[in-house]
Amino acid sequence: MDINTDTKIITDTTTHRVVDIHSHILPFIDDGAKDLEQAVDMLLLSKKQGVDMIVATPHFYSGMYTIPEFLSLREKSYNALTEKLRAENIDAPCIVLGAEVEISPDILTDGDIGKLTINNSRYIMLEMPYATWQSWNYNVIMTVINKYKLIPVMAHIERFANLLGGFSKIETLVNMDVLLQINAYSLVDRRFKKIINSLVEKDKLHLLGSDCHNTDTRRSEMDRAIHEISKKYSGSVLNNIFKNSNKIIEDEI
Repeated sequence: MDINTDTKIITDTTTHRVVDIHSHILPFIDDGAKDLEQAVDMLLLSKKQGVDMIVATPHFYSGMYTIPEFLSLREKSYNALTEKLRAENIDAPCIVLGAEVEISPDILTDGDIGKLTINNSRYIMLEMPYATWQSWNYNVIMTVINKYKLIPVMAHIERFANLLGGFSKIETLVNMDVLLQINAYSLVDRRFKKIINSLVEKDKLHLLGSDCHNTDTRRSEMDRAIHEISKKYSGSVLNNIFKNSNKIIEDEI
């Protein structure tokens, strides 16, 4: 296994498990890990960075799979990966299942979206469209909240703020009853500095995920992100992030 060994291990302290809430470590299901070997390398990198638990959130596109088809593929991928870890006695972060669900009108009619939640909890990760947001986007989110009684976790919100033209463009979503996740690598990218500062100032930086897809171009940067949060903001910011992610795993409010 070819894995970079110069990664800095997390030394910042937190009273909660270090959870990577957003990753694409499962192979053969989306644009994440290309095979089992790469998936294992990604897990080893996460372990070296101090991650205790990683949520596998492969993309769910309603036009590509039905929910049962997706769940079957995810289960096969998860079983193959965990079997390899057991067979080779590999010490890796605990893997929890979830999905990154693309917002579309179809997700409200294509079966039970409750089966796409994180660890069978009431929390579901949703991804906004990479285009100008329309009123129907917000209507879908409100239906997820009010009809399905789920709590949306909005994936990598800082990317959309940059794409749409600044923090003001996402304020409607920020003020809804959702949780906001940012990607670890955004903490070390100056393009996202103002947006992340605004989230922290408004106490809206809820969750951190690597959104890792491989071990090179889209590798996990959880260690660097945690270091940056500890350096730039109060200690409570980091502690709250992992308190939130642990509550999601345990299905607590």
